[in-house]
Amino acid sequence: MQSCCLNEGLDLKTDGALHSSVLLLRDIEQTNLDAYNRLAPEYDSPEHSTTRALERLSNRSVTRLIRNSSRVARCDRVLEIGCGTGSSTSLLMKHLGRRSLTAIDCSRPMLDMALNRAIRYHPSATVRFEECSVFSPACLTLRPKNGFDFIFCGLCDPFMVLAALKNIRALCCDGATLVLTLPERTWALSERAHRLNVTEEYTVFRLLSGESVRPFSFTYAPEELAERLVDQGFKPFCSRVEQLTSGSVGDFNPPRLLLSASTAYS
Repeated sequence: MQSCCLNEGLDLKTDGALHSSVLLLRDIEQTNLDAYNRLAPEYDSPEHSTTRALERLSNRSVTRLIRNSSRVARCDRVLEIGCGTGSSTSLLMKHLGRRSLTAIDCSRPMLDMALNRAIRYHPSATVRFEECSVFSPACLTLRPKNGFDFIFCGLCDPFMVLAALKNIRALCCDGATLVLTLPERTWALSERAHRLNVTEEYTVFRLLSGESVRPFSFTYAPEELAERLVDQGFKPFCSRVEQLTSGSVGDFNPPRLLLSASTAYS
């Protein structure tokens, strides 16, 4: 399934104020697609130490939630949005067993790596991989008859805008659990101002070739994300910020991750 770019404007609110510009979904989507297609062959490299640290925090957080949540224990129709190279997909296959699992990403190279990882480490698992953008109405064709009852968006900052949240809600059944992880906003803004030298809507990956790519990255304070979720028909029941210990990635500013879990309601 190919992604469909929408020629639609977005008002993106941060810290109670509107951004200085209106961004087009198609610009966000194409910029991110170009960046992650280039990044895919080396995405899992230990050289991307901040990404590895955020990935560890994300996987640790969702593992704890899955183990401790009776809501998740009852689910059987699982969707992962933005599966990337499949690190968190492997985690879902491990902890959710043989339940129906669909994983989507807009980057074909990323999906190919996720599929290869699944074949290598989980040969008996059943998972459906689809090339699809959560910005596109086409993603709604993936919805099971009764909707997904568990949706996981790990490190979802590249696409966590209003249009995506609307489609995510449409993919859910009533009572579904939505779990999001993304870089915590205060940490992300400090990182971008003092180390990456980019504006707040972007992040930077320095490729092994010495070149850089700059995908979009939308981050939130906990209360702001909760407000967005409520506006789109979700009731948050868990929100916490997790941080690696100082010096764990050789940085003065150890990564902080926001985890949010919500229930979809009518």
